[in-house]
Amino acid sequence: MMRRRFFFRNFLLVTLPIVLVIVLLGWMAIYIINSNAKKSITGDNVRTVSRIRESTELMFSEADAQSLNYSVSPHVMLRLEELLQNGYADKENLDVSYLIKTFVDSNVNSKPYLHSIYIYLNNAHGNFFASFIGLANKTNFRDTGWMLKMDHTPLEQKQWLELRSINSYAMTEYSTNVLSVYKRIYASNKQNPIGILLLNIRVNYLNTFYSDYLSFQGQSILLLNQAGDVLCSSGERLSYQQLDDDAITAA
Repeated sequence: MMRRRFFFRNFLLVTLPIVLVIVLLGWMAIYIINSNAKKSITGDNVRTVSRIRESTELMFSEADAQSLNYSVSPHVMLRLEELLQNGYADKENLDVSYLIKTFVDSNVNSKPYLHSIYIYLNNAHGNFFASFIGLANKTNFRDTGWMLKMDHTPLEQKQWLELRSINSYAMTEYSTNVLSVYKRIYASNKQNPIGILLLNIRVNYLNTFYSDYLSFQGQSILLLNQAGDVLCSSGERLSYQQLDDDAITAA
């Protein structure tokens, strides 16, 4: 009996520290593995958001490029103003419309994320220039609701985003969801904006584009505005990476 107790006591004295050490090392190993895994996932997310932000900024910068084409070219600006004010009053205006339409259409056709571009300069008739159409207004073009948004937005707001739906054809329910980038147009000799450029980006393209960046199941990538409203997304929305439009649409 004494031998059993002696053996059991010695066994505990020898094995218990070993067991405790093994348990402690195992816990530390699990902690380190989990910590490294979290750091790896966080790093992947940061890199993913960085790449998406750069690509999204590149898409939205098209509005800056387009507006600059007219803001820094007084001759083009004057001819476009004359076209929107007087319409196809003479062959010269018709030629101007053809040249501008060729330029605008080529930009839309060369960029798969673009649905359309509208250019509005202040005029008494509500005329604007639309890609693939040319001279447009409320009488010959279906998508004119954006003009109301333009009129009710303070002039101090130089650029903003809006989710919209464009009906392409009359007497049909077919429509395309777009994320519209509104960009004020300025002239060098005027303080207030003289018009606006509307860049319509295909929402389906953005959703698919963001989905291509998903790294693991349950991940979701959202594009949000300042109010936290979802503009476009991908994934199951179990978790999300936020892109604030303040960071990607600098006024």
